[in-house]
Amino acid sequence: MKLFRLPWLWVSDDEYIARLRRSIPLCDRWRPWFIVFGLGALGGIIWLVSESVQLLLQLLPPANAPFALQGFVTGALLGFMVGALIHRVVHFLVWMAFGQRAERLLLKYLDSQNSGHSESQEHAFDGSGFQDLDDRLRHW
Repeated sequence: MKLFRLPWLWVSDDEYIARLRRSIPLCDRWRPWFIVFGLGALGGIIWLVSESVQLLLQLLPPANAPFALQGFVTGALLGFMVGALIHRVVHFLVWMAFGQRAERLLLKYLDSQNSGHSESQEHAFDGSGFQDLDDRLRHW
């Protein structure tokens, strides 16, 4: 069923490597702006939360006490959503600052394999001494 097939999951290895080679320099070029955008988003979220808390504290007179449970449930749900949003923004910032190591290592490994200056055949890329999963299973 092509209805449920995600097109970016079904690309060939060569197409994936070509996309990776295009995306890393693009990400390197735009990295400072992405970090500024992420920091701005994080600052905006913190400002919005502080303004919301001040507004809610103004609406807290004793006349509104019967609605405290509804307010708590609504506030907890909004708090979880804001917490998840802050987590996503911080994860994005960390990924932009230190990310794409696996992709860079993959390209470095493929370039070394294609250039003919690959590692010796008795040692695998992961340093375990096994060539692949079959060799590892034969050892057991």
